[in-house]
Amino acid sequence: MTSRNAVVIVHPLRRILPETRPASKGLEDMPRGGCSIHTAGTDSYYEVMDSNPQSAISEADHRKCAASLFNYTWSLLEKSNRTSEDTDEMVRAAYASRWHWSVVGEPINFARGEWQISRCCAEAGRPEAALHHAQLYLEACIRHEFSDFDLAFAHEVMARALSANDNHEEAKTHAIEALNIGADIESEKDRAWLEENLQSFI
Repeated sequence: MTSRNAVVIVHPLRRILPETRPASKGLEDMPRGGCSIHTAGTDSYYEVMDSNPQSAISEADHRKCAASLFNYTWSLLEKSNRTSEDTDEMVRAAYASRWHWSVVGEPINFARGEWQISRCCAEAGRPEAALHHAQLYLEACIRHEFSDFDLAFAHEVMARALSANDNHEEAKTHAIEALNIGADIESEKDRAWLEENLQSFI
């Protein structure tokens, strides 16, 4: 969550291309071990050989996608002239990153993925989703006893989500709690970034 540098994402997965073949006459023509999706009105088929996307992608590629999408999301969050299309892309990328982490990550990756989704949803005008994911992050921080850095930012994102839901009084309570916890963060740079994120709630 501390990485602020945009990374150009190159999706490592090979695109599934249509294969031209005669129209199927029955189940005996279906490829074994998968399924064939027919494009209506054409002779094109997309071969789907594994219905479980988790096992169809290598762990290395899951990890690469998770990190790259997280950083790509940050580049959109910080984009000064972000369009509505960029905002939709930002939310999709945040959810995608969290999904890839769910396959190969640790609880800390899952939790910070929830933080990023909440932040994106708040920015995108989706207050209910923002609050839901903020609560998931806070719950994870308490359950796993994460560091003061994560706990402080859990309260920060709760403040942001509550503010998006027009609950400004409770948002201020969480913002103050974030500052109190953040005072124990060792890194001066991290403390300064927390305070910067809390300016609008204090």
